[in-house]
Amino acid sequence: MTIRFLAVIAALVAGGATVGGVPAQDEVSTPGVGLSIVQVTVAPDGQIHALVTPTDGGGRVLRDLTATNFHIVVNDSNIGVQSASVVARGDIPLSIVIAIDVSGSMQQAGLQAAVAGASSLLDRLGEGDRSCLLAFGAGVRQVCEFTGDIQRVRSRLEALQATDQLTFLYQALFEALDRAASAPTKRVAVVALTDGKDDGSPVGLPEVLAKLAARDIPIYTLAYGPNADAKTLRRLSAASRGVFYSAPGADDVARAYSDISDELRGDYLIASTLPAPAQGPIQVAIALEYRGETASGNLSVTPASATTTAFPSEPEDRRFPRGHLIGIATLLLILLAVGAWIYLRKRQRQGPALDTTMVPPRAWIEIVKGPDAGQRALLFGKEAVIGRDPVKCQVVIKNDMMVGRLHARLEQDDQGNFVLHDLESQNGVQVNGVRISEPVTLQCEDRIGLGLTELLFIDQR
Repeated sequence: MTIRFLAVIAALVAGGATVGGVPAQDEVSTPGVGLSIVQVTVAPDGQIHALVTPTDGGGRVLRDLTATNFHIVVNDSNIGVQSASVVARGDIPLSIVIAIDVSGSMQQAGLQAAVAGASSLLDRLGEGDRSCLLAFGAGVRQVCEFTGDIQRVRSRLEALQATDQLTFLYQALFEALDRAASAPTKRVAVVALTDGKDDGSPVGLPEVLAKLAARDIPIYTLAYGPNADAKTLRRLSAASRGVFYSAPGADDVARAYSDISDELRGDYLIASTLPAPAQGPIQVAIALEYRGETASGNLSVTPASATTTAFPSEPEDRRFPRGHLIGIATLLLILLAVGAWIYLRKRQRQGPALDTTMVPPRAWIEIVKGPDAGQRALLFGKEAVIGRDPVKCQVVIKNDMMVGRLHARLEQDDQGNFVLHDLESQNGVQVNGVRISEPVTLQCEDRIGLGLTELLFIDQR
């Protein structure tokens, strides 16, 4: 481990701030490279998975990195990195706000280049990705809301006309950030193209910069032609940890959109293991070393706890006060006593009844891999929903952010077989390593993949 790396880690441990388990934005770094921490999870068995985005001095995602380029320090101890791999397309769903200048100066070649470039960006989106289209000139209008229907966005894109007399660039970016904040996925970005300068937006540059400071949303800006305000666009991209592109001609626009697509797909998934399972919150620092430069970030993580309960507990705001629970319990005991007395009286009059035995379910789901490994959920009834929602799901995976709130459903058919359905999840569902596109009848010991989590289906009926 280099002296530079030790110095960075010392600074992180001494003063690195964290907010609610999310990496602080004022990360410790040296000029030249950057590191953004997207997500860190710690499983009960001590396995650590971290999703990070490494960038060079220009903000572009670094390629061909290996485990030797990364370091993980937990509570002052360097635990090493076992593997580092680029996340494949579609593994992390992405929402993109595409904003295009439709002022009169964009007529002919400018608008054609913008439409063609944005269309190529749409072609490279994955199955779980979403896109939203904004047009701005003398105002800002949402041409298409967030959707996964690429053809719908493309048709609205191709119908754009450059006829406005003004360019409200600042208002466009201000509203684009608002749209991005309500995106249907965790990962989001804004891509904006213009050939001019702001012509008196209702909001100014300081308001846009203030909103950028409050939200971790990268803006990728394209300055088309010689009259675009390259200086301001560059400043906005730098402030948001996005990338600025200069596109003098139509061919440059196409290349810029292609590069943006690559930048948005440059995450690395790095894995490590704690020497011993942790019982409480731990401080995790992750550093990148690249060509003599170092960048790093840190956050506080609470390891997922293993449990064998079949159903999740109610959220705190849905629980009764303790005094109410005692009263209800007392009332239930009285009612049970009265019911038992009535039952015994009837049985004495009617004679002995046939004995009945409650048989526990003999089918269940075990979480064998991921942040929630160790849990088991018994399968009662005809249906069980799998996801992160602790109220609506019977199989709860609360610590894997790549699992949807309502991700999949198990349903018994007329023959009693359990059939697995994908509830239109953004990350998809796999059975024995193969992504499913239609309901699949499960067999005992089939393995179900959701995000970073693997489930084992057991049926001993």
